[in-house]
Amino acid sequence: MINYTVISDRDNKKRRKLVYNEFYKIGIEEPNFTDAIMATRMNDKEVYAHTIANTFLSKGEVGCALSHKKVYEEFLRTNENSIAIFEDDIKFSDECTIETIKKIMGIVNHMTRPAVVVLQKSIYHHKKLHNVKDNLFIYSARNLFCTHGYIINRAGAESILKVQSPIRFEIDAFKFYYWLGALDLFCLNEDLVIQDEAQVSNIKAERHEVYNRTALKNKAYKELYTELPCKQKVQAQLKRLSKVLYKPFESLEY
Repeated sequence: MINYTVISDRDNKKRRKLVYNEFYKIGIEEPNFTDAIMATRMNDKEVYAHTIANTFLSKGEVGCALSHKKVYEEFLRTNENSIAIFEDDIKFSDECTIETIKKIMGIVNHMTRPAVVVLQKSIYHHKKLHNVKDNLFIYSARNLFCTHGYIINRAGAESILKVQSPIRFEIDAFKFYYWLGALDLFCLNEDLVIQDEAQVSNIKAERHEVYNRTALKNKAYKELYTELPCKQKVQAQLKRLSKVLYKPFESLEY
């Protein structure tokens, strides 16, 4: 059995039923759940006690970050080397099997640096590094988005917890982790897990409510950047430059 969990609102029976249906497809009849922290049902003072001052984040985004941090903390109390984390609005592709996830986890377990592998394609893919099976490969990446299905190792969980305590930006702000040298990013050349677009999320809509959101986000990043040693600052700038140079070539075509 793989080491995994599904972050889910325990009171949302509809979502949990969908999770059962999806996991049944890959041979799991009783999925493991981590109860999501529903910050939208909490008062502002309680929610924003977990963030930096003057945050741009919505309550939903803080709840998402707290939920993933909760998983990392519980994971680090085990002896496992990695964990697969899913959200409750996922769909498995026909290519996704427990055996395939196990093979990817086996590769992640041998990564010594902090690492995360999203179980999907990305326009930010870079170099082909590992063959999982047949025509399924793991690629390095310059950036990633979304956290609906990914595998993270112990060093990666520790690293994100360090960056996000207190919470500074969205939990899926992978480019910042990458630039700071806190996390190596990887993706696949095929989608094993996709987000079910039929499931409504209010988080995306909330992201546009703060008028100076981008400026506040960049400020949160720069506060961490200024603390880096000179060598790491140079590396961060080179990574940002690389992202800019390759932007015209970003595509899901591999």
